[in-house]
Amino acid sequence: MPHRDEPCLRLCPLVVMQLSHRKVLVARLLLPSFADGPKPLLLPSPDDRPSGCRFHPRCTHVFGPCAKQAPALQAVNKTTQSHTRSVRCHLYPEHPSPPALVNTKKGWHDKDDAGPVLFSVRDLGVHFPMKRGFLGRPAQVHKAVDGLSFDLKQGQTLALVGESGSGKSTACRVLLGLQKITCGEVIFRDEAVCDLRGRALKQFRKQVQIIFQDPFSSMNPRMLIQDILMEGVIAQGQGPSLKEQEILVKELLNMVGLPRTAGIKYPHEFSGGQRQRIAIARTLLGKPKLLVMDEATSALDYDTERRVCNNLLETMNNSTVLFITHRLSSIRRADRILMMHDGALVESGTHQELMDLKGRYFALYRQQEAS
Repeated sequence: MPHRDEPCLRLCPLVVMQLSHRKVLVARLLLPSFADGPKPLLLPSPDDRPSGCRFHPRCTHVFGPCAKQAPALQAVNKTTQSHTRSVRCHLYPEHPSPPALVNTKKGWHDKDDAGPVLFSVRDLGVHFPMKRGFLGRPAQVHKAVDGLSFDLKQGQTLALVGESGSGKSTACRVLLGLQKITCGEVIFRDEAVCDLRGRALKQFRKQVQIIFQDPFSSMNPRMLIQDILMEGVIAQGQGPSLKEQEILVKELLNMVGLPRTAGIKYPHEFSGGQRQRIAIARTLLGKPKLLVMDEATSALDYDTERRVCNNLLETMNNSTVLFITHRLSSIRRADRILMMHDGALVESGTHQELMDLKGRYFALYRQQEAS
């Protein structure tokens, strides 16, 4: 090991200290801090080792040759009597230390960049009969959604939040045309969603995609993951060639933090969080204009959820995202947040505006933060 007064050479991605007898190698991965946290560790699968430098998928300083060419082991000028120091990195010897990183905080869509209104919801109501009286008439009605109104603009990030049973998922199904409405209207680009039929409905479903809360129920257990990912675009007549399919599948799996070999496995071979990421990758393949995420990240841990959300927003650039969730920490930077309670809209605004209001959103956020 180096002397106490000798500064440790900080090179990225790999620092190798080779002892004189050349039997022990100690490797250290340096991860500089960012405003949004360090770059996530996407450990490679043992049966799918990365090409080029083995550390390039998880290195902050990765550049051109790292993914294709393996760096050579080079001796470092400073040596001691006990050992010879070596390094394996494309940055050396041009850079004796890692280059400075620019700390940029990733934001979501800017309100000023919002385009025309994509969805317009007016006085939406969805009622379910609970009991029926004389002659089968409903004697008691449950109002799952009652008087909901909002506009969703192109390029905006909207979050629909509230406690369980507040009517979030019901409102989501109405937007997609999967649930009949009792009153009100839902307009998508000057067309009523409930009136869409045939070819118009098929075109609508190409532009609006949803990631359901339970990913396993939306997957065929007898199909490989690569076939599940491509099933939707092929059904819509957008299927690429076999070679392009293989490339697309690997890119999508890598984007959501799964090994590229996951495409040749079945859904039951993955955990709940991994299946959720597969569902997200499948939806992105269709390049929808509006992406609806119904508790899509509820099965993920905090770090994975943050990374997947950032990747989603980068991939869905200039597109519209609707988050439906009860976990408020994941939607703090949304352009607009709608708080629902007992089927009605009770609060609306940005995260900071709702926190200053100190209403139901404030109470729910503090409760989740404390737990």
